[in-house]
Amino acid sequence: LDRRLIRDRITKLDRKLKQIDLEKTTQRKNRRDIYKVALVGYTNAGKSTLMNQLTGAETLVANKLFATLDSTIRKIKKNFPYPVVLSDTVGLIDKLPHDLIASFKSTLDEVRNANLIIKMVDMSDSNAKRQIETTNNVINEIGVEDTDSLLVFNKVDKVKDPEILESEIQRHPEAIMISSKNGTGIDLLQNAIIRCYENKLDSYKIVINYKQAKLIQQIRKCAVIVQTDYEDTLIRLDLRLPPGGKEKVQELLKDSIQADKN
Repeated sequence: LDRRLIRDRITKLDRKLKQIDLEKTTQRKNRRDIYKVALVGYTNAGKSTLMNQLTGAETLVANKLFATLDSTIRKIKKNFPYPVVLSDTVGLIDKLPHDLIASFKSTLDEVRNANLIIKMVDMSDSNAKRQIETTNNVINEIGVEDTDSLLVFNKVDKVKDPEILESEIQRHPEAIMISSKNGTGIDLLQNAIIRCYENKLDSYKIVINYKQAKLIQQIRKCAVIVQTDYEDTLIRLDLRLPPGGKEKVQELLKDSIQADKN
């Protein structure tokens, strides 16, 4: 009886994961042109708490294995100047079986498709070093190679052995120290995300006439306007564009020219 119940449970979970995979594939197509940040790390590393800090959403925070079965995706809102979405992925464990990694294809696809990966490490855990190694191994195993990443040491307020923290800081001087629970270091992390985002922006200059001036507000929704020069008959705009932004601006200009002809 117990074995049958276990088999039934496995079948239901497998069906759920396949449904999630289908839904997420559709959602990812709709988010192609949005800058995506993925949280990756051990179970209980504080990913869901950090997500709540950055987005203002109430993501489930649970102290149990695979509490985040599906990836949760929210827009970063807290003092953030750009359209960026954050995904909270399934918590990792040490020696995660290869077939289990395959089972979580949907949530790990969020990592594959991310523009930036935030590697979360629970520094209050004596096995912090192993967390870093496991996270890097899983990222490599799913085929992620050249994606930008930030190493984040979380729960620094709970570190009982300062020598462990100091040792890891020396080994990883690029790491950002935070406490997702009390908000320590969140501003530093946000600034780091902004820098990564801005490094990926493309420069693009356009010229419009004063009849098209109303386009400026629409352009602000898909580009960063660095400089605006008003001349006698023309307006020159110096833009910074995220992925897909150039096509959106060109479409706006095309529609505007067509409207003027009509």
